[in-house]
Amino acid sequence: ANWQADPASSAGNSKLFPFASGMKKGFEDLIRCVDRLRQVYGKDLDGMGIHLPMIVAVGKESSGKSSVMEMIAGQPFFPRDEGVCTRLPFRLQFRCAPQETPRVTFQDLPGQPCTKPEQVQQRILDVTKQRTNNEDVSSDEVVLNIENCDVPELTLVDLPGLIGSQFEGEKRGLKQKVLDLVKKYINQPHAIVLAVAPANVRLRDNDILGMVKEAGAEDRTIGLLTKCDLANERNRLEDILNGKLSEADRKDQERIGYIHLKRGYYGMICRDTLREDR
Repeated sequence: ANWQADPASSAGNSKLFPFASGMKKGFEDLIRCVDRLRQVYGKDLDGMGIHLPMIVAVGKESSGKSSVMEMIAGQPFFPRDEGVCTRLPFRLQFRCAPQETPRVTFQDLPGQPCTKPEQVQQRILDVTKQRTNNEDVSSDEVVLNIENCDVPELTLVDLPGLIGSQFEGEKRGLKQKVLDLVKKYINQPHAIVLAVAPANVRLRDNDILGMVKEAGAEDRTIGLLTKCDLANERNRLEDILNGKLSEADRKDQERIGYIHLKRGYYGMICRDTLREDR
């Protein structure tokens, strides 16, 4: 299904609801104005106090976070590899445009726009190698402007996954650097946190939910449980998704590490966990 409404239907709605149509256009104009200011002033824009809400995707390594980003983008943009896959903050700016073929440009980086997923993957590999040598992480954002006819006007930031254990040959202190980077984004009051956690692991074993609670961000956090097909009864998946645990006593909640999120929990099955017999 397309995110964008049918053009004929949209035209009719504009006549019926001129105020709503005007608000939508005004919001789109504001987004593009801020995009332009960000291109000109870069990081200095934050110092000016100009912020738009953004969705920040956070989670542990191999939690399915990049698969979630690809599902939203509708394209397999991110390379797949062992170890730390995401080593930079990738800001994905989805903007509606007339062309039917998605076009991706890397802001502040030389090169032609990408029209194929493999081109985007290679650019990501190249910039990651250049900035981290595939041994470290960097806090410098890479901005991808994604234009298509059926995408919502929103901004997503994909952050490096929290590290369980370091690999030999990686920079010392890598685990703490990732932790500090994630905290920096979670603590921003205009950030909507998308906390990604595998459903087949106990909630109390997922550091990201503890970080959300520590930051006091429960009211602006969405819990997304991936790999739901791998969960068993001990994971209490159904009780988490239907809100039953939110009404349980505190002792029961603490036993599995449940944290009440105002925006709730949702479940999905990542493409990596799909099997032919399911």
